[in-house]
Formats: sequence, structure tokens, C-alpha cells
Amino acid sequence: MVERDLLIFRRIAELERSIAVKDTEAFKALPEEHRFLMTNYSIDYLMELARTIREALLGPIGDYYLESRRDILNDISLKLYNQYLLPSLQRIDIYVEMRN
Repeated sequence: MVERDLLIFRRIAELERSIAVKDTEAFKALPEEHRFLMTNYSIDYLMELARTIREALLGPIGDYYLESRRDILNDISLKLYNQYLLPSLQRIDIYVEMRN
């Protein structure tokens, strides 16, 4: 159980370290589409985190892990949605509205 927690939190730390803060040289070096969509983080790290969470929930130990860590997993899911997915989805919605 602790190993799964540690691996998930390690992946979250990697993802957070990959964020290019706005108005920095790293942010300005991003391609225009990444700046527009606010994907100023490593998509690969986000995918690796999602893969790690999915693998942690596989099998009978995964079922037990889900039951015992449901609160933490809900918090992680909400954080990922609010911080990484929602801004990009809102930008896509804005773009689609501007095109129509």
C-alpha cells in the first residue's frame, strides 16, 4: 500500500516540477499552442501519473487499495482535473466559440 502511495506521490512531484511558470523564459520557449492551451507542463508526466494510478488499482490488491485510499484518490483526481485538465478544456471551448 505504501509503495503505491509513494509511487503516485513521486509522479505528482515530477509533474509539478515540470510546470513552466508564466512570464518565465521556460514558458516563453513553449510552442504557441501550448501557451494558448495552458499546457505548460509535461504531458508525458501527466500520462505517466495516470498510468501509475490505473496500475495501482488493478487486481485484488487494487480493489483493497481503492477502498482504503478512496479519499486520497478523490483528492488527487480533483487536483488533476482542476489544475491540469480544466484550464485546457476551457481554452478549447473558447477557441471553438470564437470559430463559430
